[in-house]
Amino acid sequence: MELVSKFCGHNEISVEVFGRSVKSNIRLWVFWKDSSVEFKNDEVIDQVTGKFSDGTTTKFDNIVVDSKTGKVKLVNETKTGNAKLSKQQKRYHKDGESVELTGGNAKDAAGTTVNKNSTNTRVSRVKKEDIKQ
Repeated sequence: MELVSKFCGHNEISVEVFGRSVKSNIRLWVFWKDSSVEFKNDEVIDQVTGKFSDGTTTKFDNIVVDSKTGKVKLVNETKTGNAKLSKQQKRYHKDGESVELTGGNAKDAAGTTVNKNSTNTRVSRVKKEDIKQ
């Protein structure tokens, strides 16, 4: 499989994956570059809010939902360079706290509870030099 990509502006890239062109930010491209074969038949949803039991929230760059079962298969966060997880992201990714997916971006996954122990979770990294124009 070959990914064809070109920069379209500040932190934006146009990527062709399985014959479909996606104009998106660099973080989605990094996710697709690493995962396009693995999740090609699933729904990838971007910028999904997770709400902790105390009401505070965090954002996930991508979640993958199984197109047949509706189950969340993966929670992904992409960091550029040496960027660190935020305080709220650490609560999910490091401490293993559960969140409920909420908001319009969550689509049919809204109301689903996920945590790193029950849902595949990863932090993808992109080198700063890989996104220079």
